[in-house]
Amino acid sequence: MKYLNPLGLAAIAAMALTAFLGASSASASVLCTTTTTPCGTGWHIDEIVLTSTTSFSGHSTSGSLEDTCVELVLRGTKKATGSSTTTAVDSVAKAGVGLGQCTQQAETAEGGELEVHQIAGTHNGTVTAKGFKVTTVIAGVSCTFGAGTGIDLGTLTGGAPAVLDMNAVVNKVAGSFLCPADEVWEGTLQLTNHTAAYVVAE
Repeated sequence: MKYLNPLGLAAIAAMALTAFLGASSASASVLCTTTTTPCGTGWHIDEIVLTSTTSFSGHSTSGSLEDTCVELVLRGTKKATGSSTTTAVDSVAKAGVGLGQCTQQAETAEGGELEVHQIAGTHNGTVTAKGFKVTTVIAGVSCTFGAGTGIDLGTLTGGAPAVLDMNAVVNKVAGSFLCPADEVWEGTLQLTNHTAAYVVAE
């Protein structure tokens, strides 16, 4: 398996986990294995493993497909639990982003963070991705894209299982003029190390 920072994870990253994103109003959050509020310490989620259920693709905003990977895995550890006034944050190391069976040569240049913001009135959350840099060879040219200081990665839908739908635009951070100015990261990932997960406020 090749290692890459897409996401990001961008959108996977993240876009999932500063931690797990979407539309509507966003607020503070905790990642929890139950919908009980407040979420007790024993139900907090300290580690996340997001595994792709569809192919992860990267393409320019003009629609030109640049890379597709059959496998995408994001492994993160808790940086901040979150509360009624703060958000849950997971740190994803460079080695925690894994891509496999890609159509182009790709590698993770930098890990990042996934931050989850509860969408008011739901057990879902918008996921913001920070950092994350991925280098992809496009038509023989090395191009690096990244999430920078923060992008909307997608929506984490709470449930059994929880699912992250990633659709994020990341900008070029390195590469020649032959590289596109941006890239869209798309894919669907499932939280596989917990039977269920929800975004709640303490």
